[in-house]
Parts: sequence; C-alpha cells; structure tokens
Amino acid sequence: MKTTLAALASVAAVVVVSATAAVAQINPVPQTYAPRDCTSPKIEPRSITLTCADSGAVLKHLRWKNWFEPVVKGEGDLYLKDCDPNCAEGGIDRYRVKVKLYDVETVQCVGQTLDMYQKAKLRYLGDAPPNANRLRKFDVECVS
Repeated sequence: MKTTLAALASVAAVVVVSATAAVAQINPVPQTYAPRDCTSPKIEPRSITLTCADSGAVLKHLRWKNWFEPVVKGEGDLYLKDCDPNCAEGGIDRYRVKVKLYDVETVQCVGQTLDMYQKAKLRYLGDAPPNANRLRKFDVECVS
C-alpha cells in the first residue's frame, strides 16, 4: 500500500511540474516599459511626459488594464499647457483621456536595452482642447 501511494505521489509531482513548465512556455511574461519622464523607463507608469522638449503635455494618474499586451489601454488625465498669452506665462488645463500605447520596439534608454512602447493615442472623454485633432497621437520617447 505504501509503495502504491509513493508511486502515485511521484506521478502527481511529475504531472504538476510538467504542467507548470508547459504554461511557462506558452505564456512568457515580457518586460515592456514606457518612458515615464523621457529618461526613466517604467513598467505601468502612473505618468508619461508626451512632449519632452517643454513638458507641455503630460499624462498623469494613469491606470492600466492590460500591461504587457502589444496594445495596452488605460485612462488618466492629460495636463496641457494652454500657452495663453504665451507658453511661459500660460496656465495648464486638464482633460480626461483614454490612452493606448502601442508599437513595441527594442530600444536603448539610459544605457539599457529595453522593449518599450513607442506610440500613444488619446481619446478625450468630455471636454477636449481646441486643437484636439493635432493632440491625439504622440511618439513616446526615451531621450538618453
């Protein structure tokens, strides 16, 4: 009886290990990043600077639904300089947005080789800025 139980336990252990290995081969977990502030790669960043030259467009309070997919979706707030009367003196407006990140490429970022989302597409929820058509698609970059 003890021999039969030991044999069954061995078979069960082999089945569990084999099943775990098969799942790991089917569903590898990639490490995909986005440039949080144009120089800091981050997985599931809570903020992303869209315009690195002047920080005139920044996504904040981001929540993601499906990170590590080829196209990742989330929601948050776009903080946008209104440049009225000029960009140095103007205020900052906030818009609720849905965000898609896509176009994963292997790139160099601050001395590291990483898989990073390269493009962002916004959909405004409610109010949109006056020039919203030009503010829907962005290249998200890591400036090394």
